[in-house]
Amino acid sequence: MSFLDNAGSIILDAILTDIGRKRMAQGKFKVSKFALGDDEIDYKLWLDITTDASTGTIVPYNTQNRILSQSVFEALAQNNAVINYGLVSYNRPDLMYVPVLRANNKLSGAARPAKDTQLYDGVDNNNMSYPLADMSGSSGHYYFSVNDETTKKLKSLYKEEESVLENNRADGTKIIIESGIVSDIASTSEYRDSYILQTGLFDNNFNVYCDGRFFNGVLSPVQKITFENKITGKMITNFGLLSKQPPTSLAQIVDKFEGYIAKGGSNLIVNHGSNGTDDKEISACPGPRGSVTALNFSLKNELLGDSAATRDQKYSIFGNTDQYLDGDDKNKYDYIDTSIYIEGLASNSRLQLPLRIIRCASASAGT
Repeated sequence: MSFLDNAGSIILDAILTDIGRKRMAQGKFKVSKFALGDDEIDYKLWLDITTDASTGTIVPYNTQNRILSQSVFEALAQNNAVINYGLVSYNRPDLMYVPVLRANNKLSGAARPAKDTQLYDGVDNNNMSYPLADMSGSSGHYYFSVNDETTKKLKSLYKEEESVLENNRADGTKIIIESGIVSDIASTSEYRDSYILQTGLFDNNFNVYCDGRFFNGVLSPVQKITFENKITGKMITNFGLLSKQPPTSLAQIVDKFEGYIAKGGSNLIVNHGSNGTDDKEISACPGPRGSVTALNFSLKNELLGDSAATRDQKYSIFGNTDQYLDGDDKNKYDYIDTSIYIEGLASNSRLQLPLRIIRCASASAGT
């Protein structure tokens, strides 16, 4: 992959996909659909105003140049080579807001990224531990334990049940995904109905994508979901036992990734006014909420070995081996970093979560 030189002009770089070339050879080629994407554009560079250094006054800023001057990828034929986050269109001119997906890490039983996820690969000449270059600070990974031995050590280290996801577990800690509007609109039942239900943006189901080299299933709810805060302040959460779902024929969004479908349910966390507790304290979405689901994952058997088993080669090929966790200088760990993609079926909103598959590689006696 390379970048196009777009200095001073706007470029349209288009090529045919494999199917397009096949249709062209058959004399049946006709453009019926097209896709747009802006994955390479960093909109954090958008700046409406700035401060004049000489006068200290606030003045308008020419943001357009900051956006248009960014490099763009050349066109490639692979579906997921350039456009992973395609632009979408909606057939409603009256839409004001589109729900987004967010992970809820506020409720009991909801998975939380590890507070400090530094990993170390040894000691230097001064006997000082040093972190890997790409692991400085908290990375925000969700720790996914492959077996009971690893789970016990991680929970002992982090002191929180919610800091560790466990392989193929139908109950306990899970990733909770909310679909809702990020805005200062009041999160009332009326606005939920106006902005989400009546606009057809309620996500009944979610597409979930994970790396098929590591995972063989996604666990999601099968029974009716209860996710509601009462006016008394009581929060009721019930996803039931999660059930392992088989892969579907969904198109790959990333090479080697398999697609699954997870059932959603009504997210009935609302603002009860002065009579209730602050709904923003228990929800990841500050505005009206639509739906919710819960997820866990199932790993392939070769990755599940404990410290007494032979290490699977995937840990060496795709991850790092014999690492020390910050705060634990007695045990060594193998890990693989990967991502999970979740997509709302109605809203088309997508969320990417970093997951760290981790196993205890060598345990000290008594730990």
